[in-house]
Amino acid sequence: MDENKYHFVQEPGREYICPICRDFAIDPLVHGNEAYVFCRSCLEHSLEVKPQCPCCKAMPVSIGKDFVKPARLFLSVRERLEVHCPHKSDGCTAIMQLGKLNRHVEDDCIYAPMPCRWKGCGVSIARRLEAKHAGECPFRVVACQACGIELPWVNMQTHTSECPNSPYKCMCGEEVLRKDKDRHTKSCDCAVVECSVAGCTWKGTRKNARSHIQESIFEHLAILASLVDKQRTQMDSQSRLLAEQSDQLHRQQAEIVRLRTSLMEIQDEAIWKINNYRAELGAAEQALNNGATPTLSSPILVCRGVAFEMKACLAGQTLAGAGHLALFFGIRPQHFPSSGLPLSNLVVTVTVGSTVDTLEIITDEAFADQVKRSLARKSSDDFYGWFKFMTKAQMESYVVDDTLFIRIRVRL
Repeated sequence: MDENKYHFVQEPGREYICPICRDFAIDPLVHGNEAYVFCRSCLEHSLEVKPQCPCCKAMPVSIGKDFVKPARLFLSVRERLEVHCPHKSDGCTAIMQLGKLNRHVEDDCIYAPMPCRWKGCGVSIARRLEAKHAGECPFRVVACQACGIELPWVNMQTHTSECPNSPYKCMCGEEVLRKDKDRHTKSCDCAVVECSVAGCTWKGTRKNARSHIQESIFEHLAILASLVDKQRTQMDSQSRLLAEQSDQLHRQQAEIVRLRTSLMEIQDEAIWKINNYRAELGAAEQALNNGATPTLSSPILVCRGVAFEMKACLAGQTLAGAGHLALFFGIRPQHFPSSGLPLSNLVVTVTVGSTVDTLEIITDEAFADQVKRSLARKSSDDFYGWFKFMTKAQMESYVVDDTLFIRIRVRL
């Protein structure tokens, strides 16, 4: 309630009037024994502008120290002033003491506005009409008669149209629960269905569908024949496309084989990389001392279209050759392509070392002749090489990151 809108039965005396706003003093404060009473809000604003009493001009002054609440007797007499209800213009005729006004407005006045009790409404209605509005408010909570769920009335119509327990009346006249609608529709003669023949655009009730099937036999045959022709054309097109793709794939595969063969014929160097060299060397030395012949074998290496397999005895092949790298290679005719290279004129060079620093051991003429004869025979079992290719001390100079590189080169 707006306290500045009191409607007094008789105008209050000057002792109740604030000299700043010239109206009835609200939350009154006084200065000493002065006869003036001020509104708290008016006085706070005045002292913010200038800290002096608006009447006696004393300064500096402050609320709480200089301005205090009036005496209890003054307040008691003030509370007994008679006022009209603020809703007099709406029809309320009540007159009461000022001290009882708030309780009257908040609890008793049938013309006082009350907020609607229902969430989402937001309407204020006179207390005398509140009960009637509560029963008519579109936001009042009601229970669904079919399932019992409680919802605002404004949402109930939508819920009713979807509630699984609400009744649904089919075109055939039968009434079923909405949750059983789909099951009923599957057998109802009044349900709208499409023709079961693929390609037919007819739609109608299930009852009429039976007669449609019987009356449209020739039309359906023509539709099915058209579909078969269309599918046959599509299949023929797909078959031609698959055949073209298959031919293209075969050509690509042949080109890959040709390019791989050309690359193998052009490439004149292959590399055998032996990792963990020192561990392999230690195992070879231990095996040699036990009377075994420890041998490492390379994968197939291809140079100039010729396939080689290399074998290495890191600690020597026998005790007589201990402390030397024994290195051998053999020809693997089952692996190299039909290149037509003049194998009898090939010379093989083997190199040991890293990718940067190498030591090249070139075969002598007798050894080269031996290799050429082996290549010409395309032998698959013979291995040729050196029992003492390089000493252990020499190999240490060419081990990089515990890895030993062995290269084989072929030149015409």
